[in-house]
Amino acid sequence: MPFNIAEGHPSFHSRIPQFILFSGIEINTAIFGVRPERFLSSLYRKKHGYYSFTRSWLAVENGNTLSGCVFALDYAIIRNDYFSEVLIHLFHPLRLIRQYKALRDAEQIISSVEEHDCYITHLAVLPERRSMGIGEALLMRAVEFYRGKGRRRVLLDVDSENTGAVRFYKRCGFSELFFRKVPIAGSIFPLIRMGMIIQ
Repeated sequence: MPFNIAEGHPSFHSRIPQFILFSGIEINTAIFGVRPERFLSSLYRKKHGYYSFTRSWLAVENGNTLSGCVFALDYAIIRNDYFSEVLIHLFHPLRLIRQYKALRDAEQIISSVEEHDCYITHLAVLPERRSMGIGEALLMRAVEFYRGKGRRRVLLDVDSENTGAVRFYKRCGFSELFFRKVPIAGSIFPLIRMGMIIQ
């Protein structure tokens, strides 16, 4: 079935949480807690913040059916939106109290993004729509956007045990940069930082 890559839009807010969770169910559950769908849906509708619709691109079929999603940030967004992100979470006090430490732990994952970098936070395709070029099309749309803004490198982190994802990113032109173990909410996540020069 044909698809097109579209900019994120708040009208898709109810369908976005599943893609964020698909992009790494264990690590995202550690960060957001159990059943974060309503919370993530609310974040997606906002104009600012890491999980805003303005930070995403969608694979859309038949006009309104989502088959995949990618979120990407750059250095300026990460630095400028950090306080917006904190304020957004303050409007969800119960979630903040329960998950504050996990959210702070997760911040270290992207804290090493440098001035001319952009960073892929989430990329996910519905299981039944994989191996159809959707993931690569989403990834390349984000890369082209930030190339057009003069960014020099795109970065991401992937679970070292997800060998299929590592192979996928290598096919797309990424190289392994380093390995690290990141503690989040009492669990340890083995991550491979991958990168690609885009200028």
